[in-house]
Order: sequence, then structure tokens, then C-alpha cells
Amino acid sequence: MNEALKKVDISGSTACEKPASIPLVTDKVRKLIEVLIRMSKSAAFSGIVFVQERALAAVLCHLLSVHPETRDLRIGTIVGTSAHSNRAQSKNIGELIDVDSQKNVLAMFKKGQINLVVATSVLEEGIDVPSCNCVVCFQKPANLKSFVQRRGRARQRDSELVLLLDATDKGTEWHQLELDMRRIYGDEMRKLAEALVEEDSEEVGDDTAFEVQDTGALLDFDNTVAHLYHFCSTLPSKEYVDLRPEFICFEEAKLIGATVTLPLSVPQEVRLAKSKSLWKSEKNTIKDSAFQAYVSTSLSLLRSFYPKMSSNVQRFWNIQS
Repeated sequence: MNEALKKVDISGSTACEKPASIPLVTDKVRKLIEVLIRMSKSAAFSGIVFVQERALAAVLCHLLSVHPETRDLRIGTIVGTSAHSNRAQSKNIGELIDVDSQKNVLAMFKKGQINLVVATSVLEEGIDVPSCNCVVCFQKPANLKSFVQRRGRARQRDSELVLLLDATDKGTEWHQLELDMRRIYGDEMRKLAEALVEEDSEEVGDDTAFEVQDTGALLDFDNTVAHLYHFCSTLPSKEYVDLRPEFICFEEAKLIGATVTLPLSVPQEVRLAKSKSLWKSEKNTIKDSAFQAYVSTSLSLLRSFYPKMSSNVQRFWNIQS
């Protein structure tokens, strides 16, 4: 047997070498590396790579830190954590990231000590890094809100947002969704501006103020809603009972009216009130209905049913215990 093995020619054998045709990374990772190489040529490079899963964040961070074309980048990881008491204590693929070690990553990223962060959606909100000029979505954003928030992380002028999508995904749909969102937002802002103009243009009559002569307390359109909420909060309460007044607006003759329903502990005869007039704006009609509800709750009913009301309400209505 030994003699036979000695006759085997092993010179120049490449049996243990990996063929050059086998790629070291997937096409998607290759594309990510190309983006990072191109962007990192700038001395001011600062980027975020968003992924969906914590485990993927750990693996991708490690891969980029050891890959010969990206290992010069200063890379960190930021992911969410779970503090559920029943969570298993054993390590798994999702625990590849040391949570303690990532506590200072965001501060280092803002200072420029780290110039690339691999993060989950936890970094979509609440971060302001003015120097960030590159955001890469390694996976498709979960929804339009996520897409807009991620794009907003790139604050620098001429910054880039890169979506790495599958062949079956259409990048244009995100652009169209954003355009639609901007249009809807613009329409809402226009309607709000028109409503404010209408509200300011409406005249409030002399009968929209109520004054307690003995105390000088004044109830008017500007403070009536706040007073009504405060009054309701002082009523007898029970568990799971909502003490807030309920306002419902309705349209009539192209104008707006409103009704308000007070909590169940208010006597039935004064629980429901309606705006005295019809208005152009919801805000004014709600003020009107609140005013009518407050005034209609007469002094005699308050003294009869709520002799132990809070001192603030008693002083307002000049009621003596």
C-alpha cells in the first residue's frame, strides 16, 4: 500500500484550493460593497446600512469589517433589544451583538470616530447626525413611513439613499408613494390654512360670554372647552369610565354644528348639549357646544347633585358648601 501511494503524483495539485469562479459574497453584498467603496472615497464619508433583523446586522457588520475592500472602514452596530422577562437566557443567532458594547456607538458615530453603522429600524427615529451622507437599505423598507424616516437620516447636501431591491421589486413605486404622500400633506396643509382663515373671519356674538357677578369669573369661547374638561374631571369616577366630554360634529346647510355628551355621572337632563349656531369651522362649533353645555348645567343642579365638588369648580360657580 505504501509503495502504491508513493507513486501518486501530487505536484501542482490544486485539490484544496477554492476555484476563482466561486464568489466570496452574494451579488447583493457585492453591490453593497461597491456602493460603500464609491462613497467612502470622500474623506467626509458617514453612512448607515439599514437591515431588518438583528442577526443580519451582526453578520453583515462582521463581514464588512473583515472584507479586504471594506475593512478600513470604522464600523459599528446599533440594534434594538428585548427586555422580556421570559426571554431565554441562552445565546442564539440573534444575540451575536454585545448590547453593552454598542452603547457608545451612536455617540462615536456623531463624533466621526465611526463612519459606518449597520442598524435595524431602531435607528430610523430620534437620531440627528448632520454629517451622514449615505443611507443604504439592504432590505426593502417595511412601509412608506420607514422609507421616509430612513431617507431623512441622510442630512448632508448631495447625500444618497440607495435601495438594494430584489429583481422582482420596483424602485419606482417608492418614489411614487413619496410623491403621493407629499401631495396629500400639501392638501392637508392647504385645508388647515383655509380653516384658520374661516375661523378668524367668523364673528362671535355678545351672547358667547358668561360672567359670575359676585366673583368676576368669566366663561367665554376661548376658555370654555378647557373649563368643561376640567369640570368633567372632577365628577365621581369609576374604573374604566371615561370622564372626557364627547364632541360630535355634523354638517347642515353647508355649515357645521356640534353636539357634546357629558359623562354618565351627569344628570340625564343636562348630559347632551348642542351648539347654538352653525359655523364654518369645527373649532368654533365645538367651542359653542361646550359653552352651551357648561351654562346649561345650572347652579341648582350643581348644588343638588355635586355638593362635594372640587373647590376650583365651586369658586367658579360661587357655590358655598
